[in-house]
Order: sequence, then C-alpha cells, then structure tokens
Amino acid sequence: MVRRPSARTLHRWWADDKRFGLYQTEDQLRASQIYILCYLALVGCFVLLLLCRDSVFSVWHIIGSTRLHNTLFRRVLKVRRGARASHLACASSCVLALRASGWVPRGHVLPPA
Repeated sequence: MVRRPSARTLHRWWADDKRFGLYQTEDQLRASQIYILCYLALVGCFVLLLLCRDSVFSVWHIIGSTRLHNTLFRRVLKVRRGARASHLACASSCVLALRASGWVPRGHVLPPA
C-alpha cells in the first residue's frame, strides 16, 4: 500500500526555508526581499496580461459595432421608395446633414444628392 503525503507534509515541504537555499547564502532580510520581488513580478505579469486581454476585447467590440453600424447604414440607404418612403426620407436627410457638416464616417461613400 502506497502512502500518500498529507496536506501537512506537503505544506511543510513547500514552506521549507532550506529547500530553496534562501537563508543559506543570504540573510533573512535579503531572502524576504527576493521573495517579495518574485511575488511582485508575478502580480505584474498578471496585470499586464489582464490589460492586454481587455485591450483586445475592446478593439474586437469596437470593430464589431462599427461593422454593424456600417451594415445598417447601408441597408437604410438602399431602401426602395414606396411603403418605406419615410425611412428613405430620413436616410436622405441624414446624408444631406452629413454632407453639410463635412463629416463622413470612415468607410462610407455618400450617394449623390
């Protein structure tokens, strides 16, 4: 029968000061500083990875919302006259307002008036 190590045994093994040799070559103050610096490096890496993940997620959402806006804007501009004439009138007034203000969204080509 194989005896499994208990949690107490694993904790003693992991927290053993002599296992890593920290207090053999440096005094306790220097070893504590090394420990804090290693911990700080891990926390810094986690924060950096978190910021990278959030940046990618934000850019992904902005690109998706821009595509959705452009698709819907194109659909509104391509509506036929007739039953949906009010939508076309609204789109035409939007195009005229954009042209008058001089602001045109990136990727849009305004139809001739």
